[in-house]
Amino acid sequence: MTFLILLLLALIVGIVIFVLYTLKMVNKYDFSQIIRFFKRYLYVIFTGLFLFNFIIILIAIINIHISEFIFIEVIKRIIEIIYFIIIFKFAKKLLENLTEEKIFIDENYVLTKDIGSHFIYLAVVEIVAGLVLGIFRVLANLEFFEFRLVTNTFVILYLVIGIILLIVAFILKKAIEIYKENQLTI
Repeated sequence: MTFLILLLLALIVGIVIFVLYTLKMVNKYDFSQIIRFFKRYLYVIFTGLFLFNFIIILIAIINIHISEFIFIEVIKRIIEIIYFIIIFKFAKKLLENLTEEKIFIDENYVLTKDIGSHFIYLAVVEIVAGLVLGIFRVLANLEFFEFRLVTNTFVILYLVIGIILLIVAFILKKAIEIYKENQLTI
């Protein structure tokens, strides 16, 4: 158990270092270099997310004797891993398009919109898992009836990321329309 917690802490420190390095790269304002960077480290980002969720699942399985509701956390994490795999595939395709300098194409709008939508779905998964956990706790303790939505800050994070990506997608759609009009004018 201690090993898993240390592994989780090492993963978090690695993510913080990676985020700081990413911010340094983005401030260079070199589009092709930034795209190559993200394409190269896309696997690192999603492997880190996968490992984080996998470690949480292992910790939950080890501690299953502590709470009978741990299986909800395990199911939630498995669903999150599936969504992250889908988001990874969309992000990979989007970065391939940008590497080939296919910027103002409809496919990029659809991919960005789909990535944003999947982040919102992740927020819904968090909320539904919290509701189910709250309902199970109320049913398990009939003498003390108090319902609580059991969730965490990931709901807000997923919603913010999803909404921002949807806004960027609609801006990209408008930019694609303007780009196509300019191409017809020329």
